Amino acid sequence: MDIIEEILTCDDNSLADERLLQEIIEKDAIRTVFHPIVDLYSASVIGYEVLSRGVPPMESPVKMFQVANEANLLWPLEYACRKKAITKISSLPQDKRSLLYFINVAPNILSDPRFKKGFTLENIQQYELDQRNLVIEITERNVINDHDHLESLIRHYSSQGFKISLDDFGSGYSGLETLVTASPHYIKLDMSIVRDIHLSPYKQVLVKALNAFAENVNARFIAEGVEEWEELETLLMLGVRYAQGFLFSRPKEEPVEISDEIREMIFSIVTPHTYRDHELDETIELLTEPGTSIELGRATCEDIFNLFKKDAALHFIIMVDSEKPIALITKQDFYMKAGGPFGYSLFQSRPAEYIAKKTPLIVRKDIPVVKLAKLAMERPYDDLYDPVIAVDDSGKYAGIVTMKQLLLRSVRLQIQSAQDANPLTGLPGNRAIEKWILKAMEDEEFSVVYCDLDKFKEYNDVYGFMAGDDLIRLTAKILVEGAGMIPGEARVGHIGGDDFVIVSPSIVSCDVLRSICQSFDGEKLSLFKPEDIDRGFYEAISRKGERIQVPLVTLSMAVIDSRNTESVRQPAFLSHIASSLKKEAKLQSARERRSTFLYERRHYDSRSVKM
Repeated sequence: MDIIEEILTCDDNSLADERLLQEIIEKDAIRTVFHPIVDLYSASVIGYEVLSRGVPPMESPVKMFQVANEANLLWPLEYACRKKAITKISSLPQDKRSLLYFINVAPNILSDPRFKKGFTLENIQQYELDQRNLVIEITERNVINDHDHLESLIRHYSSQGFKISLDDFGSGYSGLETLVTASPHYIKLDMSIVRDIHLSPYKQVLVKALNAFAENVNARFIAEGVEEWEELETLLMLGVRYAQGFLFSRPKEEPVEISDEIREMIFSIVTPHTYRDHELDETIELLTEPGTSIELGRATCEDIFNLFKKDAALHFIIMVDSEKPIALITKQDFYMKAGGPFGYSLFQSRPAEYIAKKTPLIVRKDIPVVKLAKLAMERPYDDLYDPVIAVDDSGKYAGIVTMKQLLLRSVRLQIQSAQDANPLTGLPGNRAIEKWILKAMEDEEFSVVYCDLDKFKEYNDVYGFMAGDDLIRLTAKILVEGAGMIPGEARVGHIGGDDFVIVSPSIVSCDVLRSICQSFDGEKLSLFKPEDIDRGFYEAISRKGERIQVPLVTLSMAVIDSRNTESVRQPAFLSHIASSLKKEAKLQSARERRSTFLYERRHYDSRSVKM
């Protein structure tokens, strides 16, 4: 009687499940599958989460681990899954082994002395694997009781070159304390937060903040469970670069690339505004050089050696497959791998792809220079000075940009930006603001919020220019924080004096504007005397020399968006209607003695333009 028949005739379901699990473990019946993790900027796979499956009727990993927990079989099951995963990865072709592999490990297993004894650098190297390509993905199924011990274990593995990932962040036990303890190289956002994120402004604000945190601590932020194109587009708008989910592929028994159809869809929504986080949007297109490329499967390592030997000025070769770049060969890396007394003879007849770098930085040629400089400097040390590969809208090879070109142009652009920036707030000035508005008006949706302080001159006269400067800086800070709550890349500019502008690629909600008003009215009090706060006004001298009572400074905002300017897309006209709307907003703030905002409700078309 085989194991399946035995289960079907067994009366005790839990005992049957336990027997089946024991059989799966003893007969090494665990199946390893691979789920791709995608770099959205280049529409390429950077690695795979390594998952485990059983056999019917216990194919589900959830079911397996549930039974294992109840039957005290967690260690044997984890060990079987991990051993099968390592064995499977080691059997892959060299080009696949050089990618990242995320291996799930529960904290209680990581803390088990048997894990530290078996999962060693020496054991991994016996499988001819590079530990730098293995990511220990911490999955929290239970409460962690000893964070200090976990931290010491993580430091041990990190020091040996392994990467650390925190799985399902934002769900269950995967909380802030574990985040601090793990200091992970990768943070994987739980799918419950990703699900329907395009319909939830609250989730969008949360994800934008978490992504910014990950950037600040030099961790890569991966959104899990992406299933809809609307979710993916929203994640891109929020600055998320890496994603995983059924949208790209279901887990497969072999690590596969995403399809050309999916790749083209990703490129179609990775629009230039997805990259932008800087007021200067000059793209890399003018910096792109043709470079030297070879077709996959057409050259051996000996051919590469001869190419480098023949042309002393040749330092980089791009490998393409059907016109799409897939790998990079650098002269320095080639000589390091093929050097030595036996290196060349070992590699000489092998295909060129055997020695190529499989995960070069590939971007669209319409990415801004400043943004790319930042992305390029985030690469591992060994890849830091490699060129960046540029592709067109369909993912076809367009050329390369060297790091020297990129950094020189980036510095020049940032100097220009500094010259245009307001010296008091550091915010971009009129030249950048005009470019933003012109760019925003090309989109289907946009908002422009004109912000002005009320009674600022009187405050400056009474409290002094240093206090006035503090109030201007406070206003800038509050507006920047408020813009961070707007989906997409909303930007804040400083026109001059007490005038500011927010330019958004989406409709700015009442909730965001109300939050800005409340923040300003609360935080401004630190810049007033207690007696003036109690009275609700301060005394000043008018132009006529009379003593007057001046209300506390308020912030008035006039909002103009695409809903009322469908066929009128002229910055000058926007400024014209904003002028009258600001006056109404100021009157409203004066009446209510608090900061307020007004939306332009009148509808304008081309017949309305009479300036």
